[in-house]
Amino acid sequence: MDKFYTKTPILDKSSGLILEVIEKCKEEVCFIDFSCGNNYLCNILSKQGVKCFSYDIDPPKNMDADNVITCDWLTVKPHNIGNCVIGINPPFGKNGTEARKFVDHALLFKPLFIVLILPKIRWKIHGYTLMHSEQLDVNSFYIPDGKDFSWPTTLLLLSRNVDSGLRTFIAKSKKNAKLDVDITRKWKNGFTGNMAIIRRAGRNAGHQSYVVSGDSIIYRSNGQWKVTEWTQNKHSVEGDCFLKIYPTDKPFESDYLIGLCEKIDADSDCNKASACVGYITNKFVADRL
Repeated sequence: MDKFYTKTPILDKSSGLILEVIEKCKEEVCFIDFSCGNNYLCNILSKQGVKCFSYDIDPPKNMDADNVITCDWLTVKPHNIGNCVIGINPPFGKNGTEARKFVDHALLFKPLFIVLILPKIRWKIHGYTLMHSEQLDVNSFYIPDGKDFSWPTTLLLLSRNVDSGLRTFIAKSKKNAKLDVDITRKWKNGFTGNMAIIRRAGRNAGHQSYVVSGDSIIYRSNGQWKVTEWTQNKHSVEGDCFLKIYPTDKPFESDYLIGLCEKIDADSDCNKASACVGYITNKFVADRL
């Protein structure tokens, strides 16, 4: 099993996300770290009054492990632990297989929120809504001897939907599987399905996007997703500067749209740091469906 640890600046950032969602909950919420390493994250949260449970199959020998339960997370039986947040950095394994096992087991506890650092693969976690997505620096980890461990990863925060089936899997793309879609600059009043909106023109062409899923709207900029509202942005996205992607056959899954926007962001040649005006075309988007 992989053995690497997350650097403290990333854990500090993660603790901020966790504290933010816990503070919004009316009832007491605990935190479970299923692969705690040196237990840095739980130590931070405990100082803020959060009740924590720390698990690790092999915690570092040079740490005070009194508050760490030494065992394999996958053997921990789900029990009535109440409202909880679970995370954060599982072992990855080949193609994310070990990470998937850790997340699947965490879902058995029905956490209110999940905070995860996962390999940069398209993940689908059914029963949960994405609240935050952030690409991390590849050198966000280190191995026991202190040397950097490099891996492309994403920091995710997800909230549980009410009465939803809970399962996760790594999305596998089907070659040459094109969806029947309408890519247009026109805004369709009255459309209520899932859709994506991607900046077509300007120095941020391809790098700014929205995913609309029911009443939920998330916005991507500078490689990060965040929850947003239409109050300040709806007028601008209705115009010609944004492409709208509507389904004309089967409805879109929001996870698919998120992956599409991230791919367009990564593939766009527009230099967002310059004053030049760039464009992405309908074909550019269609080729990445």
